[in-house]
Amino acid sequence: MIKIKYFITADTHFGHTNIIKYCNRPFRNINNMNYELVRRWNERVKSEDIVFFNGDFCFKGAAQNKSKYWEEQLNGKIIFIQGNHDRNNTTKTPIKNMELFFGGREIFITHRPKDFNSEIQLNLVGHIHEKWKIRRLWTGELWVYLYNVGVDVHNFYPITLKEAIDNFNKIRNTENVIITSKRQLGIKDNG
Repeated sequence: MIKIKYFITADTHFGHTNIIKYCNRPFRNINNMNYELVRRWNERVKSEDIVFFNGDFCFKGAAQNKSKYWEEQLNGKIIFIQGNHDRNNTTKTPIKNMELFFGGREIFITHRPKDFNSEIQLNLVGHIHEKWKIRRLWTGELWVYLYNVGVDVHNFYPITLKEAIDNFNKIRNTENVIITSKRQLGIKDNG
C-alpha cells in the first residue's frame, strides 16, 4: 500500500538569479541553485505525495521560468497558493490562502505573514525567506504563531506537514520565539 505524505514549502524562486544575492543563498550560480532545489525536492518527495506550495515558485521571464517547466521536473502533486511573485510566472493559481485540519490541528496557510488568520493558532507562511523561522503574535484573544515554511530556513528542502507541526510544538513555548506586533508585519492597527 502506498503511503501518501503531505509536504509544504515556499519561496524556491526557480530561475531568479538575484535571489542568491538577496537572501545569501549558498549556491555558486542560478544553474547550481536550480539543480540543488530540484534534487533536494525529489530526494524527499515521491510521485504519489502532495506538496502545498506556499508562494513564489519561479521567476517570470524566459521559457524555463514558466511553472510547467519546473513542475515537470518535480515529484508529487503540487497545490499552489499564491505568492507575490506568482502573478506573472504562469502558476495561475486562484488560491490565496488555505485552511487545513491535519494531525489534530487547524492550520492556516498564506504566503505573506501580514495576511495571517487571527483565529487559527498555527499559520504557515513564506515570503520572509531567511529573515526568521517563527514569530508569535498576541491577537487579544490567543497567541498566533507564524511558522516560516520557506526553503531558506529548511536547508532548501520541502518539509512534511507533520515535521512543521512537530517543529512548531517543540519551539512554540521556548524563549527563542520572538514576539512580534502587527506593525512589524506591516499591518496598521486601527484598534
